[in-house]
Amino acid sequence: MPREEATDEEIIRYFVDDLIPIEGRIYDTNGFCHIHTTDDGAVRTWVKREGGRLLVRHEMEEGSELWDANTGKRAEEAGRGWGDGRVVASMPLSLLTSPSHPFAGPWAEGDMKGVLSRLEDSDYAKVRTREGKLV
Repeated sequence: MPREEATDEEIIRYFVDDLIPIEGRIYDTNGFCHIHTTDDGAVRTWVKREGGRLLVRHEMEEGSELWDANTGKRAEEAGRGWGDGRVVASMPLSLLTSPSHPFAGPWAEGDMKGVLSRLEDSDYAKVRTREGKLV
């Protein structure tokens, strides 16, 4: 599935100064530097330079509204038939487009079977809105 171009309002721009160590910045135990948090506090972005590469990590709050909504949807959908067009997951677009995320490769290649197989992984239960086998 081809990706659409992001509008200027959807792009978070980082500058060189955002990516260099600065006293007073927050670092985790793995050396990642915190550079951005969304207005609602649900997503935090961390960066780290390593071996000539820039690693970017996005963290989502466990109790974020989306995860809570997905849990509610799973409960609502329990025991219902599948049928066409059922929503099986809800997640931020960044999980599909961030090159460092396991969903990104299959999504960019249009490999929906690959995306669905990752959704079956228990590590991604938070994004599921419906239980059951997908592939």
